Amino acid sequence: MRPGQAACGSRGYDGSALVEAALRSYLGLGALVDRIHERNRDASDEDVLELAYRELDAYRAERDAS
Repeated sequence: MRPGQAACGSRGYDGSALVEAALRSYLGLGALVDRIHERNRDASDEDVLELAYRELDAYRAERDAS
């Protein structure tokens, strides 16, 4: 992930925006990210992404346990 963020930074893009876009398009978490933003309007983008990753990890753990 760091190389991707470095590449984004060198091109003037925000690394967290890259991660959010990946979550939205490839993992189908766009609705989850939107809901987190709605509930936590004061949360930073980094906080929202961290929570989204925790939710993703929890989902994967539950899926793999069954």
